[in-house]
Amino acid sequence: MSKVVRRVSRIGVLGDVHAEDARLRRAYTLFDQQAVDAVLCVGDVVDGPGDADACIALLFRRGAHCVAGNHERWYLGDELRTLPDATAFLDPQHVDLLVSWPRTLDFDTPTGRLRLCHGVGEDDMVELRPDTRGYALQATNLRDLMLEPELVYHLGGHTHVRMARAFPGLVALNPGTLTGDDASAAIYDFAARTFAHHDVRDDALRLLESGVLPEPLPLV
Repeated sequence: MSKVVRRVSRIGVLGDVHAEDARLRRAYTLFDQQAVDAVLCVGDVVDGPGDADACIALLFRRGAHCVAGNHERWYLGDELRTLPDATAFLDPQHVDLLVSWPRTLDFDTPTGRLRLCHGVGEDDMVELRPDTRGYALQATNLRDLMLEPELVYHLGGHTHVRMARAFPGLVALNPGTLTGDDASAAIYDFAARTFAHHDVRDDALRLLESGVLPEPLPLV
């Protein structure tokens, strides 16, 4: 189980960043406007069309809580560097920061424990989507997380697909991504049990969708 970092209530959440430095700056404008008490990032900050160094520097400067994704692991292991828009070089200080990012981080909220990760738990390659069913769902390690008594929220990324989905004993959240044509950043308010996703592709910061966070289904 991850060590609890701190208690949070109203958070700004960054999905897979993929070096989108301009959109990351817009997301922080949104978070400042919305007066969040913490910013969490699901990883995959490197490998993308923008400036990965600028992204890492901004996340560090603003005190974001980051976990490592598979693209950080690939960069540090010098793997798959022929991918489109692969990050070729990072400032050595930023490499040290990537090395320090854990796989998971836990936070306390007013409505239960939250675990931040990239895929599902420690596995940064598991894909959990709104329509994951049957064997594909059984192949994840989600069942183990459902059975952790204090854990209520699982906050991950990897798929680039926004999600707020209830499972027995657990709610799985995904803020989406900063890259591509459906880029967004999320606000989760655990005291009010609400979520909101905002378009960060330009300065308008339009609201895309909002609603009530689901509650976990009963354990069976």
